[in-house]
Amino acid sequence: MSSDAVPSGTTRPDAAPAETTGPPAPAALDEAVLLTPSPARTPEPRTEEPSRHPSPQPIRVLLRPAALSDAAALAAAYLRNREHLAPWEPPREESFYTATHQEQRLAILLEGRAAGQAMPWLLVTDGPDTPHDRPAAPAAAPTSAPGAATSTAPAADAGTAPPAEGSGPRTGERVVGAVTLQGIVRGPAHSATLGYWVDAALTRRGLARAAVTQVCRLADTALDLHRLQAGAVTHNTASQRVLERSGFERYGLSRQHLWADGAWRDTVLYERILNDRPLN
Repeated sequence: MSSDAVPSGTTRPDAAPAETTGPPAPAALDEAVLLTPSPARTPEPRTEEPSRHPSPQPIRVLLRPAALSDAAALAAAYLRNREHLAPWEPPREESFYTATHQEQRLAILLEGRAAGQAMPWLLVTDGPDTPHDRPAAPAAAPTSAPGAATSTAPAADAGTAPPAEGSGPRTGERVVGAVTLQGIVRGPAHSATLGYWVDAALTRRGLARAAVTQVCRLADTALDLHRLQAGAVTHNTASQRVLERSGFERYGLSRQHLWADGAWRDTVLYERILNDRPLN
C-alpha cells in the first residue's frame, strides 16, 4: 500500500473512458461505524497454575470520514508508524510527518470527495495507547491507493456494529489507520481504487479486514460503485491476505511498479466485483 492518502502496493484505474463526477454523497458516508478488533494475545506463562494475568479488554475503534482538523493526529500516527510502513511505501520527506503537510494532503482528498472522486476515512480510538495495544510482532502494511494496509485475523465484521453517534473529530482521539477510495470514476466503469493501513499496535486483530469489509459495503450501497481494485507489493503477504479474505481476487502483477524500501517492487493486483447491477 501507499500512504494514508494512498496505499502503497498499487493498482491502476481502468483505462476505459469514464466520468469522474458522481451524485451527491449520501448521508451514510457521513456516519461513524464502530469496529471491535480482537483482543491482543497475551502469552501464557509456562506453569501448571492458572494464569493470573487478566485478559486484555477489547478497544473501541471508529471508522469515520476524515476531516481537515485531523491533520495533527494523522501526522502523529504516521510518525509513530514510520518504521512499520517503510517497507511498503515510497520514501517520505521529513515534512510528510508534520501537521502542515497532512493538512495539505487532507485538503486535496476532501476536494476530491466534494468532486465525487475520492472518499477518505480514518480509524480512530478515544485516547492514548494502552499497554495491551503495544505491537507484539511485525505485521501487515499498506495496500495501494490513498489509504493504506494491514492485519489478517478473522475480525469483527465491520458494519454489523451500530453506527456511532457523531462522525467528526473529538478531543483526545488517536488516529490508528486509514482507508481511502480514490480515482472514483462513473460512466461505463463505476469503479475506484482502495488503499488502507493500520497502526502497528493493532495489527493481527482483524481490524483491517473489518474496515475494508465495511468500506466495500459503502462503496456498493452508498456510492453505487460496481468494482474496486487494490494492490500490495509482493512481499506484503499480510496485506494480500486481508484483501483475499475481504472478497478480492488476484488478477495480475504490475512489474517494478513502485520504488519502496530501496528497490523497485512488483505489485500484486486485486479486484472485487461489488454487484452486477446494470447502469441506468
